[in-house]
Parts: sequence; C-alpha cells; structure tokens
Amino acid sequence: DSYSEVLLTVIKPAIPIDADFPHKSQSGYPLACYGFSVINLTNYKYNAGLDVESLASNIAWDKNGIWDKEQFENFTKYYDSDIVYIYYGSPAYVLNKLAYGEPLIMYRNYYINGENVGHQAAAFSFDDVGIYFGDSSNGNIVRIPYDELFKDEWGDGKTLNVFEYRK
Repeated sequence: DSYSEVLLTVIKPAIPIDADFPHKSQSGYPLACYGFSVINLTNYKYNAGLDVESLASNIAWDKNGIWDKEQFENFTKYYDSDIVYIYYGSPAYVLNKLAYGEPLIMYRNYYINGENVGHQAAAFSFDDVGIYFGDSSNGNIVRIPYDELFKDEWGDGKTLNVFEYRK
C-alpha cells in the first residue's frame, strides 16, 4: 500500500509530534549521521546516555560514514542489542512501527552543493504530511514529506532502508 492508502486507515502515531525526542547535532562530524541517529534513537528508547566519543570507542568506529559489518556486530555485542535492517521498507511497515511507538532510522536523499550525499535520521512520529525526525544534520526536529521518503525508484514507492534497534 502507498503511504496515502495507509493514512486512510486512520492510523495514529504512538509518540506525539511535539515529543521531546533527541536531536543531537552532528556538528564537527560531517559524515557521522548514522551514528548520531543511533545515539538519538537509543537515548530516547532506552535512556542509553550515548555520546559520539564513547560510541566510537566501544564499537571501533572512526566517526565517518555508515557502519560496516564490524561496527554493527560490535554494537550488538557491546550494547546487548539486535538490529533489524529492512531494505525497501514499505510505508505500511514504517507507519505501523511508528504507530506502535517504535522509532526507526531511515534514509533520505540529502543534498550538499547539488550532490546527493544521503542522510540517515531517527524517525519517531508522523502526521498527514510527513514523518518527524530527530535530525542530526541541523540538530532540530524536522518533518520530511512522504514523497521524499517513499520513492518509486526505491522499490515502487518504498523507502530505501530502515533500521530498528531492540534490546
């Protein structure tokens, strides 16, 4: 189903759009959006108290770019967690997770000087217009329209990738 079809089911988010969701800025770490998304999500969900320096040290991450297999494995071991990764996640999957109060890390296109460098951020709520994120790119809560998150080129109206964290 498309996001508009899912919204017609009168689905509602568990976390309100004005929630005090973490949105720690990645200022000084230009390619560390994924790590900051994990920090924002786990600090909300588990009150984990993570910061970028201890996270980097604990999982052997250079604070540059998305993690590789070693960092994902180190995270799950050090923080006793599971990471669920979905490629081409459907709007129904994403919105149902948010309706159950399950924040997710999602990809979106992100442009710097006209070049798409991509961006990961922690999604926590939604309304009729888009999904709300604790966004490390600017250290704010932002609402991204659905059509920027669920694209035809990503599996016929799906999102490129979704990460869920569980203890």
